[in-house]
Amino acid sequence: FLAVAVDTDTLWGCIGGLDREVEPFREVPRPGGSAAKWGDLVIGNLMQIRPFNGWMARFRVYDRALSMEEMAALAAADRADAAKSGMALLQPRPATVRPPFFRHSAIPFSTRWQRPQALEVMDAFHATDCLWVYGNKPDYAAAVQATGRRYQGAMHGLQGLEKATTEKTAAGDPSGRHEDLDGNKNMPRWMVTFSPRHFTGCCNHPAFRDIFFADAKAYVEMGVDMIHVDDSAMNASWVKDAGVCFCDHCRAGFREFLRTRRAPAELRELGVADIAAFDYRDHLRTTGIPDAATYRKEFNNLPLTPDFIAFQTESMRSFYRELRARLDQWSPDKHIAVSVNELLPLPVADRHGRLYHADLVDFYHGEAYDRTFAVNLTANKTAEALGLQNISTPVLQGVADGARSLALAYALGQFQLVPWDVYMGSDETGSIPRYNGSREDFGSYYDLIHSRPQLFDTARSLAAVGVLVNADLAETPPTTRLCEELAARQIPFHLIVAATRQARIPLRADDLRGLRVLIAHSPLDSLAEEDRATLESVLAERRLRVVGPEVDWAAFLAARGLDALRFEGPPGVYLFPRQAADGRVLIHLVNWNIVPGTDRPESYRFVTVALRRWGAVGKATYWRPGAEPVEPTVEPHAEFVRFTLPQLDTWGILELTPQ
Repeated sequence: FLAVAVDTDTLWGCIGGLDREVEPFREVPRPGGSAAKWGDLVIGNLMQIRPFNGWMARFRVYDRALSMEEMAALAAADRADAAKSGMALLQPRPATVRPPFFRHSAIPFSTRWQRPQALEVMDAFHATDCLWVYGNKPDYAAAVQATGRRYQGAMHGLQGLEKATTEKTAAGDPSGRHEDLDGNKNMPRWMVTFSPRHFTGCCNHPAFRDIFFADAKAYVEMGVDMIHVDDSAMNASWVKDAGVCFCDHCRAGFREFLRTRRAPAELRELGVADIAAFDYRDHLRTTGIPDAATYRKEFNNLPLTPDFIAFQTESMRSFYRELRARLDQWSPDKHIAVSVNELLPLPVADRHGRLYHADLVDFYHGEAYDRTFAVNLTANKTAEALGLQNISTPVLQGVADGARSLALAYALGQFQLVPWDVYMGSDETGSIPRYNGSREDFGSYYDLIHSRPQLFDTARSLAAVGVLVNADLAETPPTTRLCEELAARQIPFHLIVAATRQARIPLRADDLRGLRVLIAHSPLDSLAEEDRATLESVLAERRLRVVGPEVDWAAFLAARGLDALRFEGPPGVYLFPRQAADGRVLIHLVNWNIVPGTDRPESYRFVTVALRRWGAVGKATYWRPGAEPVEPTVEPHAEFVRFTLPQLDTWGILELTPQ
């Protein structure tokens, strides 16, 4: 080991090896006089298309002078890790408790209504499943299923609109709509231009429940394979956004909720003197909250708000438990899967609780409005952490944008809906025209997925690093920033999520045992007692190291050889390794860069992937959408194996077969 650092006026360094400790050179003045001022040093080739900063072949070159301490740490890490295999450090994530509903090579498609032309479009994109379809024509569903595809009927938290009155007042409405403190119904702000007028339904109201369950049963009788629920959080969501519901059934239910959850002394402290006569609407009016506008303004300051939110959240969860029981009763021989429109990345439970139904549904199917890399990355990692598959419906900003989020979703073992008949948003001026992508735009991506299922099926993500998040406390922006920084450093990681407040997501010992380092993004003492015990049992095995977010985790991971993947190319390209059941490793390269002012990705020639201390590779194959596969040369070196890839546009997959 030899390291030399040259600063503006000084030269120093050290020397060592596998059989000797590091010995420093004597620090000496820099020959030739001092430099007046140095700027940033960027080292690379091909006009900096492949810059590097640090480890390169058997050399490291840095853009600044390292200290003696930094050089000594590098030498120590090299000696300790010289005999290790980088591949041995990366372990696949254990299988989820629930078996996946989709193969990883599935191609989900949606025609939001039963459009006749959709059958031909499904064929063009090799669609495997037809999801989120409104309409009750059995012949249409049968025609889709006759092609070998599964079919999903769609419902929503406004079910029964055709039975609702068009007036704003809730009085006399037979369909079980939400009712605010003034006795008015609730209309989502993005539906104000819809016709007929759209009012949300109350999951505690018998009329709404009868309508919803009758429509669900009709779908089962049609022979659907799945049911999707949009606006799925119902009362749990609208209690915070619109201050509802104050219908007779919600007020009676809240009284019973308080009676069973709160001791008499606690109730008195909250201003409830006689629970038997308690009526929340009357209580608010007698305590200075006369109308809905005042209630919304004072909502977060009212003493009973946390309890009211908890009651409405539990009401919604009870509703889905009953839906599951009814579906199993109506269809005892075929499991009718249920999905919901959950907007990821991290469904954090703030102080009012928001992790609604991750433990009650079969998969997520949510709209992806935020198009940033950090949010898309964390969304797919969150679904994996929750043990759920996630299908994102992209609200696209162009073809290149849709292609890169599609590549990222499949690179992380998740899915993106074929961008056809896609909702793009609406406001008080009306709905934005729906997006209909073409074969020319996206066909090559789905051709690759369809023709090469072996690149996707059975593959599980590889990592040696975990990020621990208590979803009862976490804040989404810091979590997405940490995930993005790990990905930017090419550190494969698993998100480890625990939650207690609503949906119970426990820590699993198997998820922790495959890791070498756990970054405690949430304080360990914030975990539930059961989760702390699970973590402590794994730590007792002395294979896992926990570091706090305040630690320089990048240096910590590098010193332990956990930066096993390197990409010689521009920033904005990310590597995601997965391992198939037969031992093949599939490294997805996702290029997030778009040429400024255009709708096309930046394209790079001769980018290089290097795998540090990886071991022998038998064969390498490089796949790209719309291109024939190539076999890059396997370049074995003392500490790494290297592959130069001919071109990267948006997505490439490097398939490595063990020797």
